[in-house]
Amino acid sequence: MIRLVRNELSKIFKKKVIYILFTIIALIIIANTIIGTNIYGGIVIDHTEEVRQQEQIELGDKIQKLDSVKNIDEYIETKTKLDIVNLEREYPLGSWQEQAIVKCSNKIEQMIKEINIYTYQIKDNEKLEKAKKTYDNFFEPLKENKWRNFINLQIKELEDNIESIEKEITKVKDKEQKYNLINQMEQYKFDLEFLKIRLEQNISYEKSDRNTLIEEYKSGKQILKFQSKSYEECNYKEKLQYNKVLANVNELEYKIYNNISTIEPDNARDMLNNTFQFYEILIILVIVVVSGSIVSDEFNKGTIKLLLVKPHERWKILLSKLIAAIVLTIILILFIIMIQFLTGGFVYGFEDYGEPLIQYNFNTQNVMEINVFCSVIILMLAKIPMYLLVLSITFAMSTISCNTALSIVVGILIYLSKNVIYLNENTQFLKYLLPVNWDFTMYLYGKLPEVSFLKIDLSIMICLISFILTMLITFKCFKNKDIKNI
Repeated sequence: MIRLVRNELSKIFKKKVIYILFTIIALIIIANTIIGTNIYGGIVIDHTEEVRQQEQIELGDKIQKLDSVKNIDEYIETKTKLDIVNLEREYPLGSWQEQAIVKCSNKIEQMIKEINIYTYQIKDNEKLEKAKKTYDNFFEPLKENKWRNFINLQIKELEDNIESIEKEITKVKDKEQKYNLINQMEQYKFDLEFLKIRLEQNISYEKSDRNTLIEEYKSGKQILKFQSKSYEECNYKEKLQYNKVLANVNELEYKIYNNISTIEPDNARDMLNNTFQFYEILIILVIVVVSGSIVSDEFNKGTIKLLLVKPHERWKILLSKLIAAIVLTIILILFIIMIQFLTGGFVYGFEDYGEPLIQYNFNTQNVMEINVFCSVIILMLAKIPMYLLVLSITFAMSTISCNTALSIVVGILIYLSKNVIYLNENTQFLKYLLPVNWDFTMYLYGKLPEVSFLKIDLSIMICLISFILTMLITFKCFKNKDIKNI
């Protein structure tokens, strides 16, 4: 059997098309990895400053044409917008002051508008001085570059608001009004919590990985905290979305409290971990080309007679071809992983592979750190059932029909059919179809599968039964095949 397998592998690697396919795949991986730097970071240009400069010019031109007496309301609106743009441009783009101004834009707009109203419309010096004092107190930490003082001012304001609402709630009798006040207070408490996290974890508003982490964490936490339904009341799609947000929130929280900076998608580690996502279609194409031709080519070229006259049983000959196709699939997967590893290391730096992957486990309800190579192995093992089943179906078509083109087309169509099936998930009988059950990555770490009717035990059973039946039919047909007229 070993000699037969070696002979089949020798035949495969004598074909020029195999080397062409492997070369094309290597070039695609290299190009995708190099271009990734441009897609994710290299060619991204922030035009914010240009937009603000243009807006500043336009507002300046507009305000010169307005009469501050005849068009007072429009004048105040335009002047307020211009003052805000001028204020934003006082600080470098991405600085904590500039980011703080953007975050507090509504409050700042209200303060500036008040100053302009008392300056140009009402002309009340007392109220104007009071408004300016409020404005100066607000911006004092920004001018002195003390972001902690700025956060503390926000904390003090929120605590005062919460205290005020608590007092108001005791006086309100209307249920709806009380309900609205309670919701508003909960939002203030929620914002207060994250301001305290910023101080505790030393995260200013400055544009940085850490700031991005806490902003995304707050956004996800907001969805979980203030969603209108309980988890039990949600339909399956809502539960699926809830779980995705929950996993993301826990992973972000872990990164924040363990001082792990967020990593952009263009890095060696994440690109290696996404190998099967990026190049799955290439793996499938090679599988169907090899398994769809490995038997049919023998019939088409007439070499099957020479093969069968050798002192080997038919089932051994066919099994050796199947094993050779499986071995080539494993070689292909390892080749793709190796090329991605080397290319990613040279482009982004091999030190990226030392960073752990952060993964939320629904089974343990804990976040865990996973080495990227362990993660790739886990993903590979979860994908192999799909690759083997596509291979077995294409191999069966090649053996039964002896038509290479038909075998390849059938293999590709079967693989693509899973996307159509997912669109009709409400039809229960679809859960027994092979293409929706063969990708076991959807069950990793206790995740909910993409469609409601899937269960891991059922998927395992369907995959095993499908593979066994396909092989029994294939070997039976090959054993009884008449080759006299070939």
